[in-house]
Amino acid sequence: MQQQIYVNIKKSLKISPVNIQNEPADPTHKGKSSHCVGCGGRIHDQWILRVAPNLKWHAACLKCAECQQFLNEKCTCFVRDGKAYCKRDYVRLLGTKCDKCSQCFSKNDFVMRAKTKIYHVECFCCSA
Repeated sequence: MQQQIYVNIKKSLKISPVNIQNEPADPTHKGKSSHCVGCGGRIHDQWILRVAPNLKWHAACLKCAECQQFLNEKCTCFVRDGKAYCKRDYVRLLGTKCDKCSQCFSKNDFVMRAKTKIYHVECFCCSA
């Protein structure tokens, strides 16, 4: 029985530029600065990029950990283990892969499952 699945990737995260003036103050620090997830430094800029509810970045620090492409509110961003990735690199590095050919699945691929393993239909065959 053939089964169509969608690539098993984490939900993409919306990047929102936020005016720091509108951010609530950090109760542990004086002023309204936040800490950048990318560099760890305090954000004193007027604008920050917020990824998900609690991850904030300097605009210059939010880039793909693999290809160094800058990420902004116009592109898809994925975060895993504190690292941000563009969609292409996230799928290539961390997406679900066929247990035989090790290639990534596209969202339209038909697959075969056998217990915990997953295969492209054309890769699913007896190996004995």
